Amino acid sequence: MEKKNVRSAWRVAAAATLGSVLITVPLLTFAQGSNDRFGQQIVDRIFARLCERGILKGPRCVSPPPAPAKLTLIKTVVNDNGGTATTTSFQARIDGTNVAWGVEVSLSAGTHTASEVNMAGYTASSWGGDCAANGTISLGSGDHKMCTITNDDVPPPAPGHLIVDKVTQPSGSTTEFSIMATGTGAITGGGSGTTTDAVSKHYEVAAGTYSVSETAMDGWMTVSNTCVDVAVAAGETETCTITNLKLPMITVTKMVVNDNTGTATSSDFTIHVHDMSGTTTVDVAGSPQPGSAVGSTYTVAPGPYHVMETGGPAGYTATIGGDCASDGSITLAAGDVKSCTVTNNDEPPQAEGKLLITEVMYDLLTDDSQGFEPRNEWIELHNGMNSDVNLAGYFIHDAISADALPGITIPAGGFAIITGTSTTDTFWSIPNGVIRIVLGDTTIGSGLGNDGDKVWLESPASTTVDAISWGDDTSVFDPVAPDVIAGYSLARTPMTTDTDTAADWTGSAAPTPGS
Repeated sequence: MEKKNVRSAWRVAAAATLGSVLITVPLLTFAQGSNDRFGQQIVDRIFARLCERGILKGPRCVSPPPAPAKLTLIKTVVNDNGGTATTTSFQARIDGTNVAWGVEVSLSAGTHTASEVNMAGYTASSWGGDCAANGTISLGSGDHKMCTITNDDVPPPAPGHLIVDKVTQPSGSTTEFSIMATGTGAITGGGSGTTTDAVSKHYEVAAGTYSVSETAMDGWMTVSNTCVDVAVAAGETETCTITNLKLPMITVTKMVVNDNTGTATSSDFTIHVHDMSGTTTVDVAGSPQPGSAVGSTYTVAPGPYHVMETGGPAGYTATIGGDCASDGSITLAAGDVKSCTVTNNDEPPQAEGKLLITEVMYDLLTDDSQGFEPRNEWIELHNGMNSDVNLAGYFIHDAISADALPGITIPAGGFAIITGTSTTDTFWSIPNGVIRIVLGDTTIGSGLGNDGDKVWLESPASTTVDAISWGDDTSVFDPVAPDVIAGYSLARTPMTTDTDTAADWTGSAAPTPGS
C-alpha cells in the first residue's frame, strides 16, 4: 500500500476512536446522574468494551463485587389458648447466628438455614415463604427473599382431680379435720383444706404426684392414710382416704365414806389405770396419781384396761363400780366415754373378840390323802381379839390327856394350827403367816376319837377358854356338835360366833386350816 493510503487508514481509525469517545462522554454524564436500571446496564456495557480495548483504564475498569443477597425472617405468634408470648419471646437465627425478626439481613450468595429458639407452651409451624419447610434457602447475588414461621400456644392439659375422703371411727363424726396437699404440680386454689366424715375435699391439680397430710387433733389418732405419693394423670380422678379413730376416755372418781369415825380423803389413795393389751401390766399416761373426788380423765387407745388403787390408811373397804366390773376391769371401744368409781368406806371399830377353837379335823380319809391318824389330826385356833395373845401357860386337852402349848404368839386376827407332826403341812394349803404348833408326843392328847371326844383350851389361870364335844361325848354340848364323816372337819360358823352351844358348829366338806 502506498504511504498515503496507510496514513489515511490511521486517520480514519483515529477519527472513529475519537468519535466513540465523543459519544461516550455524554453517556458517562448520563450514567452518573441516572437511576434508570436499563440505562445503567448500557453504560456498564460501554465501559466494559472501552476497558477491554484498553481505551479506558483505571478503577473504572475493575469489576464491581457481586451484589449481596438479602433475607428477612417474619414471625407470627398466635395466642388463642391463654398464651402471652410476643415476637420477641422467640429468638430468630440464620446459620446459628441471632438476628432480629422483620429486619433484612445481608448474606452471601449460597445456601443458608433459618431457625429459632422456641419456648415452652408453644408449637412451631414449618418454615414457609421462600424457605423450605426445614428452614433452608438458596440465595443468589442480589436476591431479596423472605421466610415465615408461626408459633401457636398449646392448650393447657386437662386438669386432674384428687379426692380426699375422711373415715371416722365411730362413723358419723362431725369433727372437721384440717389437711394440706402438696405435690409436683400446681394445685388450684392451694393445698389447704378441710374434711369431715360426711364431706370430702376435692382438689383440681395439674398432672403430677401428690401427698396429703393432716393436722393432729386432740382426742384422735390416725389409723391409716392412703394419700401418700398419689399419681394423678391429666384429666384423671384419683381418690384416697384418711381414717381417724376417736380415742376413748375413762374417768375414775375416788370417793371416801367416813361414817365410822374415819378421816381419810380421796387423795390419800393412789389410783392406777393399767393397759392390759400386752403381756405385762403397764400404767397409762397420767397413771398413777392421787385419787380425786371430781374424777381424773384418761384418754387411751381402744382395748382392755384395769382400774385399781394402792396405798391409803387401813380400816377401809374398797369397792369398784360404774362402768367398771367389780374387779376393776373394763374394755373400751373407739369413741367410748366411760366412768368408774372407786369407793372406800371406813370400817366400824372391831369389837373385842375371843381366843376360840374354830375348826377341828379328827376323822381323816382312809386313803391317806389327808395324812395319818392320829399324828396328822389338827385343831385351829383363832385370835379374834384386837391384841396379840401369847400361848405360854395354855393347855390343849382331849377327853383323856392334855398338852402344854409353847410360848408362841398369835397376832390379833391371826390363826394357829395345832398338830402332832410337821408333815401335816404337806397335806393342806396352809396360808403363810399362820402359826404352826407341833406337839412333842406326835398326838393331840391321846388322839382324837372319831366316835366321840372333846377338845378344850385351858388358860394360864386354869379356866376354860373354849371347848367343843362331838359324837357320844356330851360333856361340853348336849346335844353335841354334829358327828361328821371321814374327810370332813367340824367348823365354827361364823368364825366369831360363840354361843357355847352345838349350834355354833357345822360339818365342812372342804376343811380350811389357817383361814
